[in-house]
Amino acid sequence: QEEADGLRLVQAYGPDWHTRHGIISDGSSGYICTKCPRHPQLDALGRVLVHVQSRSHQNRLWDDAYASDPYADIPADQRQFVTVRCGWARCDLCDKVCDANHLISSRHRQRVQCPEAYGWRPPPPPPLTAPLADQGQQQQQQQQ
Repeated sequence: QEEADGLRLVQAYGPDWHTRHGIISDGSSGYICTKCPRHPQLDALGRVLVHVQSRSHQNRLWDDAYASDPYADIPADQRQFVTVRCGWARCDLCDKVCDANHLISSRHRQRVQCPEAYGWRPPPPPPLTAPLADQGQQQQQQQQ
């Protein structure tokens, strides 16, 4: 049974499942989840499989991923309207937390059609000339 559960873990989560899920050996025949606050002790791979599929464990994985890159789930064409504030991706057009549900909302889709009407301004274009410090260096090089 232990072998079959190990195989299911590899099939479901890949060969590095234990690293991604924070599962370590407890030194005997059990396992510990380092991602979850109480570090549950799991006595077999079957219990590990049930634990990593649990909602609380999945939420912890999502929180870790979100903390490392809040823009990860924001489509590229929408990122211009999003700012990370206090650790949360927020829509500048709607002043809402920006998640998949927000991006498909009728309110957001309507505001994207004319973002300037909702106070959004595109970022300024990059300068066409070199900064002043670089211009001084260029003039010195030309004089030499």
